Amino acid sequence: MSSGSTSNPRVQYWVEAWQKLPRPRVMIGSSWLSDLTRIVPAFKEKQGTLIVVPHSLKPSNIDLQRSFLEKELPGRFVLVNEMGILVELYAHADRAIIGGGFEKGIHSTLEPAIAGLPVCCGPTGVKEFTEALELQELGILTVCEDSREIAEWLDQEPLHRLTGAEIAERREHYRTLLEECLRIR
Repeated sequence: MSSGSTSNPRVQYWVEAWQKLPRPRVMIGSSWLSDLTRIVPAFKEKQGTLIVVPHSLKPSNIDLQRSFLEKELPGRFVLVNEMGILVELYAHADRAIIGGGFEKGIHSTLEPAIAGLPVCCGPTGVKEFTEALELQELGILTVCEDSREIAEWLDQEPLHRLTGAEIAERREHYRTLLEECLRIR
């Protein structure tokens, strides 16, 4: 989406690291190995760079995902081993795949959608999140069951991306929901 600068030096470091890598930049946010085993086969024959932000930053998990990526997608990925910057990184990607959909359940679908990205995920946990169902109805989120469907999604032109007005409206809507949840606790 955007390749502009950021005021966060940690984000800027990563953006600069992949600036000259081929596009499209497909970011997997909160990835598990089970996600990679489905996404990487779908991505292998495509153009671009896979940017992987693991769910767990334990060294053993980082090593596991890095080993898999080096074997299956050598030279075509960036592994971000830093916590707390995923939301900001989405603004510098072209598409987003949400991790956890082939494991314990999806991570936030709203974060990349608000960055204006088309979003894809596996099926686990989608029905538990109102915002995921809303994004699916809008044509922003595509739920894929397997590698074949992920490959098809990568080939499609996005049905819809949130516009500036829609992004502002959704931010306010979800901010209100979050405040209500915090008051209930």
